[in-house]
Amino acid sequence: MAVISKDRRGFTLIEIIAALVILGALGVVGTMALAKMVESYQWSKDNAHLSQKAQVAMTRIASELSYATDVKISGNTIRYDAEYPDGTTSARNRIGVQGGQTVLRLSVDNAPLGQGYILADNVTEFAPSRSNNHLIAIELRMQGANGVEQAFTTSITHR
Repeated sequence: MAVISKDRRGFTLIEIIAALVILGALGVVGTMALAKMVESYQWSKDNAHLSQKAQVAMTRIASELSYATDVKISGNTIRYDAEYPDGTTSARNRIGVQGGQTVLRLSVDNAPLGQGYILADNVTEFAPSRSNNHLIAIELRMQGANGVEQAFTTSITHR
């Protein structure tokens, strides 16, 4: 007759199945967390890119308007004449968003606004206003990652 050993070393089938189920659950949770981290990184990267685009546009606008001699604001367009340090002048320049578009443009020397240099895209609102004779406040709203709208503001003093 065979002797059955009472040695209980090793794992039972139930213990192995339980360990696999727990390991699988941890794997699913880990994968979901990793996916969320990648999504958050992408969202953060897109918003940083949007902020950089807005900063470049605002810097260019500030640079242009710092040489402005005659500034007129009409709706979402700034019209100005400029006199640059090297003595050159530029008349009838415009910065604005052309009707119904989402692109902020700069046109110089009376060129049509639609053919001007692109300063920023995904613009939902460009709202320049004058608080006093030489101070111009600008609010720029842009569509960012996940459809989130971000507002950027600056104040510029011209001549």
